[in-house]
Amino acid sequence: MTAIALTQYSLLPITARIDEKPYFASHNTQSTRQINHKAINILRPIAVANQFLKIQQECSSEGWDGYDAKRVEDKILGNAISFVNSLDEKIPIPEICPEPDGEIAVEWYGENKSTISISIGVGDIINYAAIFPDQHKANGTDALKNENKTIIEFYIKKVLGLE
Repeated sequence: MTAIALTQYSLLPITARIDEKPYFASHNTQSTRQINHKAINILRPIAVANQFLKIQQECSSEGWDGYDAKRVEDKILGNAISFVNSLDEKIPIPEICPEPDGEIAVEWYGENKSTISISIGVGDIINYAAIFPDQHKANGTDALKNENKTIIEFYIKKVLGLE
């Protein structure tokens, strides 16, 4: 995929893989840094969609795991993409894991075995479980379409050491 870096003088095409942070030519100016940050924000939904596309391709039929796993439905993929894209932009794109029950888990891993896993299904409820760097634990449910994701985002950031 090709990303475009904007400078005060020209457009510079820079080749980058979509699953990596794009590399931008820089001219140590404030405007270039602001534009680069905006370009990364523009590419994030594309990177998220590409990761979920892999899951859709690999898990679109019953028994995708070689056993009795349910297929991952398009509605679940849509729910998961919307959820990930609605998170604070400081939170990196998660690991995406299909589950045998047809749901999708999005997971983040931090230091000291800290982890948060959020399971997203066809309904309007998400389930989460977290182990924090200090080995305390949290789990629960939340509304998928909750406009105020304060608790979930706090837990993700705590796992990643961003809080």
